[in-house]
Amino acid sequence: MTVILKLGSNQEVFDTVVAHLRKQGRVSMGAFDTRAYLGFDGTKCAVGCLIPDDQYTPSLEGRNILDLVGSGNVVLDPEDTGGTLGLLYALQIIHDTDPTTEWELKFGQTAQEFGIAYTPKN
Repeated sequence: MTVILKLGSNQEVFDTVVAHLRKQGRVSMGAFDTRAYLGFDGTKCAVGCLIPDDQYTPSLEGRNILDLVGSGNVVLDPEDTGGTLGLLYALQIIHDTDPTTEWELKFGQTAQEFGIAYTPKN
């Protein structure tokens, strides 16, 4: 099964992912204490929150978004000219490697890197 991500603009992707991660407030964990697109408790990672529930498959786990797109398991909607793979990967790295206490700092740095707006958490 190929997952098709409908992303919208970089700003839309960023806003969606940041809102999701802020609300969730923790990482998405799967088997063997690893980060997951869809965690065992229903949590989702930065990219996982963009994958439609009906398109999720466990075969996505264990690979980053660059690998999934490179292998053809995930495609970016060809009609979508906004969202970039680089932004997805940057957000995935924040979720997968940075402590939640550093997420806001990293969100701000990522927004600056991609030339998009960042609104600090209240």
